Amino acid sequence: MALRFDDTVWRSSEQSHGPFVLAVVLYIFWSLRTELLQARTPRLAVPGWAMLIAGLLLYMLGVWTKVAVIEGASNLPIVAGGLWIMGGPALVRRMWFPLMYLLLAIPIPSYLLGSSTAVLKQFVSQAAEGLLYALGYPVARTGVVLTVGQYQLLVADACSGMNSILSLTAVGLLFTFIARPAQRWHATLLVAAILPIAVLANIIRVTILCLITYHLGDEAGQGFLHESAGILMFVVAVFSLIFIDWLCRRYAPALPKDLKNG
Repeated sequence: MALRFDDTVWRSSEQSHGPFVLAVVLYIFWSLRTELLQARTPRLAVPGWAMLIAGLLLYMLGVWTKVAVIEGASNLPIVAGGLWIMGGPALVRRMWFPLMYLLLAIPIPSYLLGSSTAVLKQFVSQAAEGLLYALGYPVARTGVVLTVGQYQLLVADACSGMNSILSLTAVGLLFTFIARPAQRWHATLLVAAILPIAVLANIIRVTILCLITYHLGDEAGQGFLHESAGILMFVVAVFSLIFIDWLCRRYAPALPKDLKNG
């Protein structure tokens, strides 16, 4: 892959799923190595060479300008071009999932990531405030700062849920590919459920942290339980996707045929 493993962009929590994405792509290629080695060279390999050269030029541009987005985007034409040269458009179509999965390894521009994180922080803080109020706790909010009793909690960038959304997207798409739903609506539902599940899980996580702080103190809310709550809610989010998949497989026969066929 063109993107370097030592690139500092993957050391940030928002982009930490990058190595996981590349590991999945490499494993898929390795598992299909026999098919790749037996692929027949196409009569017309010019499009493949064009994509490969364009990707290499894009990679050099990214390295020269030190723009991680450009460097990461070069993976797609490089890999697609190499596949075309090996087996033509048929092989490119056969490897559609790992090619599309590579898009997740492209670092999100900082300005786009920052604006999205700001919106998420505002939404999560509002939702957590409403949930705590419904539970009967003394809560107030100023921007993204929640006041619960005598404690104030800042919904920081790490608590916005962006990390969970990106990580759950990587895991959720891989799960959907492995599960291979028979119906298009089934696969669409699984993919569409990733975002709301990730956001809801993060709202519950922030709420739990507020409750821990309120009952056990600020040190407990910022210590081991802080990280544990994040891991726990991510696991819950993954199992929520699995549960939705199970529901679809269990009750799909009861749906009308026209609805199942989309």
